[in-house]
Amino acid sequence: MKLPTYISQIGIFMNYRYKTMSDDRINGVEKPYIPQSQRSTHKYAINKILWVQIITRYLQLVLDEIILKGKTFRMPSKLGVLQLVKFKGGGVDYLKTKRLHKQGKLTGNNVARYSNIHTDGYGFKLKWYRSTHAHFKYKNLYKVVFTKNTKKYVSDYFKQNPKEVYKLSDL
Repeated sequence: MKLPTYISQIGIFMNYRYKTMSDDRINGVEKPYIPQSQRSTHKYAINKILWVQIITRYLQLVLDEIILKGKTFRMPSKLGVLQLVKFKGGGVDYLKTKRLHKQGKLTGNNVARYSNIHTDGYGFKLKWYRSTHAHFKYKNLYKVVFTKNTKKYVSDYFKQNPKEVYKLSDL
């Protein structure tokens, strides 16, 4: 069984060379704790709060590049390529399926699916091309996942601009 490995912003921050103290404390203890030996006095040293703001803004720019221009994003250090792709059909609408089964309109293993009317029946997903574009060991142990906020941002964008879904590549 493959177990996905998640990399968070704080995990990357803890490996950053020029980190410094932050004002984010719980009961007098810094969150995350940075040992004195790892704290930097370099002129480019930043704290966790500023780090998260920079990374969040960068990821927003990358997402806008992928969505608004329909381009692929080649991740640095040969980590692969990200692309937003469209596919026909929707996922299973479990709430509607349950309701229709209770009413007797669906029988057996039949399920109701989302229609995605606002995008003419298309759904979208983030595709990570790692088999040919990523060059590191054990790449099948990792996966790239949209966060909840990112899914909402992408969904709201396509609801407001339904014609833009045609810019995306097919799956």
